[in-house]
Amino acid sequence: MGSIAEPPVEIVAHLESICAGFLNALNERRLDPNDAEWQCMSKHIRIALDHAFRQDLPGLNDPERLVTLSEWLDSWKKIFDRLPTYRYRLLDMATVLDPKGGHAIVYMNKQMTGDPEGVITQNFGICEFMYKAIEERWLCTNVRCVRGLREYDPAPAIDDIDSPSHCAAILTAKGRRSRRAHQPVEQL
Repeated sequence: MGSIAEPPVEIVAHLESICAGFLNALNERRLDPNDAEWQCMSKHIRIALDHAFRQDLPGLNDPERLVTLSEWLDSWKKIFDRLPTYRYRLLDMATVLDPKGGHAIVYMNKQMTGDPEGVITQNFGICEFMYKAIEERWLCTNVRCVRGLREYDPAPAIDDIDSPSHCAAILTAKGRRSRRAHQPVEQL
């Protein structure tokens, strides 16, 4: 499975199943580089992730630096130690495939929970694949993830409001603030 000679629909299904496998392995904390899910990763990968502890984890936000799969999975172990409820929920995927060039990009819309605890955020991920003719398989060479936007909030941003009293009312609403300055955190 995964040959460059397969019909594009089958290649796309194969690559998307690889990406879903990556997320399942992370959610289930299967972080051994010998696990089947990780066999589709290149020996060296470029990683750029956006999450709370990226500054402490070498290589996770430096797309110019190549990391080994073991380094990347060790970083995930550190993340999970700090954020034990961290999980992904895959919402949908889209893939751009260039079979003649041996290149593919899988785009993933996800929800992320546990960073911080009890908060659900949107997350957008990209996995780039190259077809390795010698090995006759597709390998993931680049992983990027960024936090996305939440559902549209029609409330204006604080920077867009001129009234100091309106700003004060928003800042004190329910006593807490979310990461976005213009949206109060709902009391549960």
